[in-house]
Formats: sequence, structure tokens, C-alpha cells
Amino acid sequence: MSCSSQTAFPALRTVTISYSELKDKSADLSMKIKEGFGPNGLGILSITEVPGFPSLRQNLLRVAPRLAGLPEQMKKELEDPHSRYNFGWSHGKEKLESGKPDLLKGSFYANPILDRPTTDASMIQRYPSYCGSNIWPDSALPELELAFKALGKLIFDVGLMVAYHCDRYGRFRWRSEVNVSPMQDESFWLHKTKRFLCSRGVGREKSSLSLRLEKKNSPFLPINSQVVFGEDEIAYQIGETTEILSGGYLCATPHCVRAPKGEEASGLERSTFALFMQPDWDETLHFPEEVHIHKELISSSGALTFGEYTEKLLDKYYHLKINCTQDGDSMSSWCGWHTDHGSLTGLTCAMFRRDAVEIPCPDSAAGLYIRTRTDQIVKVVFGEDEIAYQIGETTEILSGGYLCATPHCVRAPKGEEASGLERSTFALFMQPDWDETLHFPEEVHIHKELISSSGALTFGEYTEKLLDKYYHLKM
Repeated sequence: MSCSSQTAFPALRTVTISYSELKDKSADLSMKIKEGFGPNGLGILSITEVPGFPSLRQNLLRVAPRLAGLPEQMKKELEDPHSRYNFGWSHGKEKLESGKPDLLKGSFYANPILDRPTTDASMIQRYPSYCGSNIWPDSALPELELAFKALGKLIFDVGLMVAYHCDRYGRFRWRSEVNVSPMQDESFWLHKTKRFLCSRGVGREKSSLSLRLEKKNSPFLPINSQVVFGEDEIAYQIGETTEILSGGYLCATPHCVRAPKGEEASGLERSTFALFMQPDWDETLHFPEEVHIHKELISSSGALTFGEYTEKLLDKYYHLKINCTQDGDSMSSWCGWHTDHGSLTGLTCAMFRRDAVEIPCPDSAAGLYIRTRTDQIVKVVFGEDEIAYQIGETTEILSGGYLCATPHCVRAPKGEEASGLERSTFALFMQPDWDETLHFPEEVHIHKELISSSGALTFGEYTEKLLDKYYHLKM
């Protein structure tokens, strides 16, 4: 979806946890973990008051423009095509969802914990995107390495604390679902430890992130399922209004129609008929908390008439679409829509500069946007002295859907004040060990097309398949 700066999306504050709460292993943070990372959350929360973080953030982000300003030949020497540019300098190698190269962003990738994760040649050949060696501009910018490693190590250590509390929440959810006692639960988990989080292969022994053995009792169709019914049958679909009125007991589902392809589709005509049934225009709809449909349209009273609801939807889908499809005005202009595939991503708030002077972001509409589980787009806000953590696909897989990853993008500032603006930020991607086996539960519908018939892949295999998909074939 693309949109103009005049289009307003809701701005939501992240769920926050203080560092003192986080480091207390006995603290019950399950409600905050659920609110931030659970199925109805944004897939992100932030940690406040982390000792030393503000200065480490500034140290690194102030070096970033100098890295980008190095001579092109020098940056070329920092590239690593064999790793598909997952080590060193990368510019124009990643693509936006439009298929065009992302030329507005330059990235520098390194492992802040280990300069050389492994010396095993077979592993380097098998997983080049993670087993490669760091490439530092030692002579041109020696301070980069120290600043990069210091900030990365801190975000990694705090991320392990976040993972610990995610694991406690997962065990609580698993225990409540399969109805075992706490004593049985502890016995089970002690025998089911798994290597959970790492940064570029730096493994740590942690309990499996809310791994479940039982399937949910309510099976549903996987994403992209084709639905078939006979020509002598009448099919009925639930609409959003029924989901609202039923409090979520009857559910509407997104759907589309795919056109035939190939030679046989030439000159083909298709005729069909649909009857849309609805309440009276003045019928009042009360939106229960259990139903998360178009929450941004609802008044403070939590109610709308069906007519008001319809007009707001038509304004959203028709008026905004007409005004929001200009190429080059894309919402994802600084970082395309994507979902992180690792376990946990640590993020800093961006730093903006113009002519080497730090300034506030000149456009309030710019920043991080998330597509929620109910397909709403919201802007997410957290403080510059906070570390934000986002759930990745691997954690959603390991948790059986208790903890959920969400697609997100970064929108660039627009207008005259955006001219000559530079933005610097830092992200730490944490993931399991390369040989960690991922079992894809039926409840989690992530990249089903990549999964083998056994329903399992190692994290390394999963990563390489994803990179094949996103970067095309290996070079």
C-alpha cells in the first residue's frame, strides 16, 4: 500500500517494560509480553532506562553518515557478494515490493559478538549469509568497529532478557492449554531445552520459546487456500458486520478471485453474481474488544450505525486509494514492507541530520509502520532512549503462534524540509543456531511454500530458502 503524507494512520505507543523490571527474573511480565507480542499485539515492545544505552546509540549513529560518505571504491571493497551482501556494505542490492532496487538506503552488516563465527569451510559454504567474516574499514574509519560492537553487545544482552520472559509467558500459555500442573510443566521443560537465541550463530542455551505439542481444537484454512463449490450450490460468506454482531463467534475472512492464465485464458469471459445482505442503515453496531476490525474508524463510544460504518469504509478504500497510488510516494519509501525472519530484532530510534547537524524528524508522518494481524496499518512510536524489540517469524513458528511477527516498513519524510536529510539507525537480528530444527505447526502459516514434506527445516535451510526468494538465486 502506498499513501500521501496527508493520509493519517493511527500513531500508537509501544508497550514499555523498564530495565529494572526486565532484569528481575521473578517478575511476572506475562501481560505486557502478551500485549506487545501476542496475537492481538503489534509484535513490538520497548525497554526503557537501559544503563549506558543513550550514549552508545549516539556514538554509533554519529559514525554512520561518515561510513556512507566514504569514497565509492572504498565502499566497494567492503562488499561481500558471496554472503549475498549480508556482511559489509550493501547498497541497491535489496528490492522494494515494487521490484525496484532500494536506492535510498545503504546498509552495513556485521556480527557484533564474533568477527568469525566459524572456521568450518563446509558451514561457510552451506550458510554463507551467516557464517561469513566481518569486514571492517580499519584504516578509513577505525572507530566504527568499536562503536558497532559496543551497542550490538548491549542490545544482544537485553534481548536475552526479553527472550527469558517470552519463554516464561510461553510456558504459562502451554501449561494452561494442555492443563498440566506447574510441577509437571517444570519437569517437561527441563527435558525440552533448546538452543534459542543467537546473533549470527552465537548460540545460548534457553528453553524452547513456548513450544507446544498439541494442536489447537479449531482448525482453519491455510493462507492462500483455494475454495471450491459446485455450480448447483449457493455459497454464503460471513461479512465483517456479522463478526462484529456475533462478538467474533462468526468470522469474516479476506478473499480474492484469481484469473485464469495461459493460452486457454485468451478471449475468456467470466460471469458471476453476488448478493450483499446487510442490516438497516440505522442499526447500531457495538464493537466488542474481542473483534479487531477497523478499530481506527470507531468513535470513542465504541459504536457506529451500519450506515456510518459503511461510509467510513468507502472513504477509506475508495477515496484514499485514488489519492495514494503515486509511484515514488510509497509508504515504504525508506524500507520496504517485510517481516523479520529471525527470532528477535532489537531496534534503535533513528537519528536525523542535515548538513552534519542533528535535527528532529521534520515530518510527523515519517517513521516505522506496522501492518497488524487485522490488516490495519499503524505508525509505531518509541523514545530515542528506548530499545525496541520486534518478534520474528522464527519465534512465531517455535511458539506455535503465541508470539506473533508483523510486517513493517519505514516511511521517509516528505516536503521541502526533507531535502538533504540523512537518517541513521541500527538493528540487531537475533536468531537460533543454524542447525536448530524448526517444526512448522499447522497454526502458523508462514512461507508454507518453502517447507519440505516432513514439515521441518533447520534455521539455516529456512534462511537460505528465504534469501533465494527475496534476492533471487545465489550468485
